[in-house]
Amino acid sequence: MVEEFIGRGPQHRSSPSVELFVDQEGKCRVTHVSSQILDDDGAFCGVLIGKGAVSARARYAISRAAKAIGERYAALGYRGIFDVDFVASRHRQHYAVETNARRTGGTHVFDFATFVFGKRWFGQVACLSSDWVRYRGSILTADELLRKVDRLRLRPPHLKEGIVITSVSVGESIFGVIIAAKTKARAARLYGQLLRIMNSPL
Repeated sequence: MVEEFIGRGPQHRSSPSVELFVDQEGKCRVTHVSSQILDDDGAFCGVLIGKGAVSARARYAISRAAKAIGERYAALGYRGIFDVDFVASRHRQHYAVETNARRTGGTHVFDFATFVFGKRWFGQVACLSSDWVRYRGSILTADELLRKVDRLRLRPPHLKEGIVITSVSVGESIFGVIIAAKTKARAARLYGQLLRIMNSPL
């Protein structure tokens, strides 16, 4: 059954999402807001989270709606992490379209950034993740992959920007990554550099 058709908005390659947590007392709080990155078919590819990911106006609107859903979850006895995904219409109205009662595609990115950059990182760092970075050629081991991307890696003590490999496939030429940078534009440039390195013959 179709309740309503929502035409593609200007940001149809992204979908804002709110992740929340219901504690043992039934209190619901927003942990973070992210922008899910979608491919041309609308399939999930990764998230943009932190500085510049979602406008303040959109964050406020979708957080309020998600918290109302969370309070209902809590009343029904749910405890733990969940998220609410939204789409934006042409008129920039946000509509809740899905909720997932589990850890989500943004949970590990948020946890990573909080651990590395501290609790106040959200307004200072942009983190871009991708779970499906594809490359040409033979399948690389984790060590081979790390050597190939070495100059882009995020390293202490100068934790300002760089990449962290999060997963490596042993069956396909695919790996996962988190990219941290001062702005989302800089994170996108680092992602472009990563793709060029991975698809170069050297």
